Amino acid sequence: MADDDLTLISASGKAALKSARRNGIFVFRANRASDILQTLAFVREHQLRAMISGAQEAWLVKEALAERRRASDDQRARQFARQLRRARRPTR
Repeated sequence: MADDDLTLISASGKAALKSARRNGIFVFRANRASDILQTLAFVREHQLRAMISGAQEAWLVKEALAERRRASDDQRARQFARQLRRARRPTR
């Protein structure tokens, strides 16, 4: 998300959003299957860590949710491997 997209947000709001994107988990409320799919697309597009609250029709889109979970697990595994490699580097 570029600053151009945030013209209605103050400088302190932009800083808070940047911190939340880096360190936080966004909670989305979505019950219908179509809303859950739109939420997954939004989260993927903006590379957010997210949780869906409600999700009454999640059983209808369980494959998409499982795919997102696998992608998230793969990303966490790659991050962990990078941290492990950094920790093993000899100090000079």
